[in-house]
Amino acid sequence: MDNYENWRKGIREEKKKRFKGVLALLVFIIPFGILIYLETSGQSQAEEMGVGWYILFFLLCLGEIFMIRNWRALPSANIESYKALEKQVLEQQGLEEKIIKDREEWQRNKEDKILTEIKESLKTEFAQLDLLEKNTQALKKLNCPNPSHLKDTLRTLEAEISEKCGVEVLKKFLRIEKFLEEVRNEINFNIRGITKTVDISSYKESLITDKKKELSNDASRNYERLKNINEGNGRGSDAQLIHKLLVKLSHEMVPGIEKEIQQLSYLDAIAASMVIFSLNNKNILYLEILEAFDKLGALNSTWQKAMENKMNIISNQLAVLAGGLLQLNSNFEKLLDQNDMILGAIKELDGSVKMGNALQAITAYQVYRVNKNLKAKT
Repeated sequence: MDNYENWRKGIREEKKKRFKGVLALLVFIIPFGILIYLETSGQSQAEEMGVGWYILFFLLCLGEIFMIRNWRALPSANIESYKALEKQVLEQQGLEEKIIKDREEWQRNKEDKILTEIKESLKTEFAQLDLLEKNTQALKKLNCPNPSHLKDTLRTLEAEISEKCGVEVLKKFLRIEKFLEEVRNEINFNIRGITKTVDISSYKESLITDKKKELSNDASRNYERLKNINEGNGRGSDAQLIHKLLVKLSHEMVPGIEKEIQQLSYLDAIAASMVIFSLNNKNILYLEILEAFDKLGALNSTWQKAMENKMNIISNQLAVLAGGLLQLNSNFEKLLDQNDMILGAIKELDGSVKMGNALQAITAYQVYRVNKNLKAKT
C-alpha cells in the first residue's frame, strides 16, 4: 500500500475528477430545464424537440445519481481513514500469505515424507556408495614411484652397451625405459582422475531421482531400461547400471593399484637385469625378457593406443584400474617361474652395477604373487 501522502493525494485527485463529472452533468440539465419551461408554457418548440430529450434526460439523471454516490463513497482524506484502510489491507495480505505459507508447508512436508521413504528404500545402495567413497580416499593416498632401476643401469653402462650391443639395442632399452615411465604416469594420472571424478553426492542424487521416476512410472525411465536391454548393457535404468558397476569395482580399486605398483617395480627390475644379461652373454635370458616386453607393447605404441581408447570414460577407467593397466603375458609368467635362476644369475654377474634394489624388487613381487594366490585360494 502507498504511503499516507500518496494515498491522500490520490483521494483528492479522484474527488476532483468526479466533481468535474457532476459539473458536466449539470451542463446537460440546463437545456432540459429550458425544455420543461417551453413545455409548460405551451410553446410549439417543445414538440419539435421530440421524445429524445426525455430519454437523454433520464439517462443523465441515472449518471448523476451514480456519480454522486461513488463520490460520496470515497473515504475522507485524513490519517484515520488511511490507517483504517491500511489495517484492512494488511489483514487481507496476512490472510493470503498464511494460506500460501500453509500450502507450501503442506507440499514441503509431503515431499520430505516421500524423500525419507525413498532414502530408506535406498539404504543398502547408499551404504555401498559410502564404502566407495572410503576406498576412493584410500586410493588418493597411493602414489606410484618413478621407476629408476633401468634408467640408472643405462646411464651407468651406456658406453659399454653401445660398444658391445650396438646403438639399435640401446634404442630398444630406451623405448622400454620410456614405456615404464608412461605406465607410471598413467597409473598416477588415473588415480587422480578417479578420485576427482567420483562424486558420491551426485551418485546418491541420481539414485533418488531414478527412484522418483520409478514411483511415477516415468516414460523416460522405461525407455532407458528398454534401450539398455536392447544394447546389451544389462537390465535396469542408467542410474542402476552405473551403481552396479561402481559397487562391483569399489573394493577392487585399491588392491588393483597396489598390484600395478608392485608389477611396475618388478618390470623395472627385470628390465635392468636384461641389460646385465645382454652384456654378459646370457643371451637366452636377455632375449626372453626382450620378447616379453615386445609382446607387452613396450617397443611400439600398441599399449599406449589401447590405454587411450579405454580411458575416455569413467566406467572404463574404473574397470581398467581394477583389472590392471598391465596384463603380463605368458612370457612374463615363464620368467616368474624362473625367478630363482634369474636372481642367481644377477648375483653371479653383478659387479660394476649395484643391483641390490632390483633384486629386492624382483623378490618382493614374487612374494606378492604368492600371497595373492594364497588369499585367492582361501
